Amino acid sequence: MLEALYEHQSRAGGYPLLKSDGARRWLEQLRPLLGSYAMLYCAGEERAEAFLSLRVKTYPTYLDLKPRASIGECYVEEAFRGQGVGRNLFKEATSWCAQKGLGELELQTTNGNTGAESFWEELGFEKELTQWKRNL
Repeated sequence: MLEALYEHQSRAGGYPLLKSDGARRWLEQLRPLLGSYAMLYCAGEERAEAFLSLRVKTYPTYLDLKPRASIGECYVEEAFRGQGVGRNLFKEATSWCAQKGLGELELQTTNGNTGAESFWEELGFEKELTQWKRNL
């Protein structure tokens, strides 16, 4: 499913494709953090239909900012979109954030992903910044 997410984002021009062992490496890096600094939620009865990962994001001590949660990846297979699967994942994520005492939740979407933008806006998210890049 991680491969499907990155293929979807790559088509939108926002992300590179995963390496052939990228999903395994992603899970290996996330696994030691699960529970304390990161959480992974999956939905589906027989196989995963959707997933959401989030992490605690900390800031330098010289800034007057509290830690916040950051959604790293969120994907719902097309066949399951519009059925409340993503909303349920979001509810689980916000519950975990509340248990950790985190007051804010952030995420990024690729430009032009209007479906994701509408979904997150419906859940109360507001645009905070624009990220720019330049190839060298």
